[in-house]
Amino acid sequence: MLRPHIGSATVATRTAMARMAAEGVRAVLAGDTPANVVPARAGLDAGRAQPPR
Repeated sequence: MLRPHIGSATVATRTAMARMAAEGVRAVLAGDTPANVVPARAGLDAGRAQPPR
């Protein structure tokens, strides 16, 4: 049986994801770029806000 995304169901993984999200928020509020920003691709994000550079 295949079970996609089951690796993210552990307490340790969920805690790590929450920490990463909080660190990203702190970075943005401090005027920095979060560590895990995915670069925008031309033509796919028209009209959307861009991450700080």
